[in-house]
Amino acid sequence: MTIAGEMLRVALEKLGEPIKSVARETGYSVDAFYAAQNGKRHIPQDAKPKLSQKHPMFGMAIAYEDTGYQCFTYINRDRHIQTMIRRLEKEDMEADKALQPLGIMLVDKNDPEDLTPEDEFTLKAAAKEISDRIQADLNLLVEMETRYRLGLTEYLAGGGIQAKEKPASQQQSVAEKRASYPVKTRSLKANKKAAAQAAK
Repeated sequence: MTIAGEMLRVALEKLGEPIKSVARETGYSVDAFYAAQNGKRHIPQDAKPKLSQKHPMFGMAIAYEDTGYQCFTYINRDRHIQTMIRRLEKEDMEADKALQPLGIMLVDKNDPEDLTPEDEFTLKAAAKEISDRIQADLNLLVEMETRYRLGLTEYLAGGGIQAKEKPASQQQSVAEKRASYPVKTRSLKANKKAAAQAAK
């Protein structure tokens, strides 16, 4: 099984829909999807747009198959949400550290000929850290969608973020909430009287 095939298998698993349903929706046979999982064929080309809108994991599998970029690969280690958040924080910190010297280093350097061997090494090291951060970013998005069904594919495709509304029975205006607070108030006259007594 190829890396892309394994990622397709994971995507179908995370989607939680029968493979027959996905095949019917995309216009391809179940055998075509099994063949793609087993590395005997590519992910069906015409099915890619619909698949990528169903779950971010499909988008990662397609991107990896089309490019071979490691930043699109699936992190097949501890995927507890807290672990993945900590992993991203670590990668973000390392990428930020690698980026810090670049601003000054690249002043007036606009072409490959302007770079010293040390500059080139520093840039490649920064690129590696950026790639690792992108991988951690994408894997966290996949896990968030899998666990919480946020509908992130619409946002990733350029749409806005739509928060799920609470049922009308659970909604309460700010004024209603304030009205329900057991707040004790005193008149201005009573406040002045209390202040005068405290001053004696």
